[in-house]
Amino acid sequence: MAENQLVTTTFQNIEALGTNVGILTDIPPWDALKVGQRITKLDHFISEAKKAETVGDGAVYRQLFGEFYSSLRSTWERSVEEVLFNQVVHA
Repeated sequence: MAENQLVTTTFQNIEALGTNVGILTDIPPWDALKVGQRITKLDHFISEAKKAETVGDGAVYRQLFGEFYSSLRSTWERSVEEVLFNQVVHA
């Protein structure tokens, strides 16, 4: 609705980590990102993984690869909802 009315909005994320509650950040959770935003983050995973590969840091490379793969799968699912079904169906 805000987009239709050309109203500027900002999203904030509130988290709880253990007993620390109400942690406020401007970084939206992965589930809230649109496909284009996710692709930008996926590109960042690839860039960081290439750096880890170059310096021979196998542990960091494997961690980033795992995060990339998981994020890529969820991005495919989101793209079906957002692009193929034109946001009519949401999981």
